[in-house]
Amino acid sequence: MPTREEIREGIARTYFSHRFAGDVSFDEVSDECYAFADVDMANLHSQGVVIKVKGELPQVEITYTGWLTPSQITEIGAAYRKAYAGFGAFEPLIKEK
Repeated sequence: MPTREEIREGIARTYFSHRFAGDVSFDEVSDECYAFADVDMANLHSQGVVIKVKGELPQVEITYTGWLTPSQITEIGAAYRKAYAGFGAFEPLIKEK
């Protein structure tokens, strides 16, 4: 999954490719393009855009052993649904200082 810097770099390179299309004298992305990328990232951040990160799912403790009754299976399912409801590992697009 992309990091903040990879996202910023991608936005800057997109601006660069449109701004300097066909001009082979520019080998590196200009500071101007990074400035535009920073403005875009700030705008996306203000709109609630976040970065999804890899994370471990919460663990659910199961204490039943042997054969399970239908009600126990229902309880286990409910425990998993409760633990995983709305689960997501996210970070803000711009870290607050």
